Amino acid sequence: MRAGFLRGYRRVRLLSGEHEAHLETFVAARLLAHTLWLAAHLDEPMFRERAPQRVASQVRELERFLRNQGS
Repeated sequence: MRAGFLRGYRRVRLLSGEHEAHLETFVAARLLAHTLWLAAHLDEPMFRERAPQRVASQVRELERFLRNQGS
């Protein structure tokens, strides 16, 4: 998905290497925002069934991102 995003983005606008280096952080920030939103809506009928598993999965993704930042 990353390669496809970069290809599509670069068809419209240049993206410096410096900005590209921040892409993973941007994706993690978006994932965090979605995780927090979902966690705040766990009691809503539309999300109640699958939300806990989804939040847990997204937290694991965020943990993986943070571990890789030290590398």
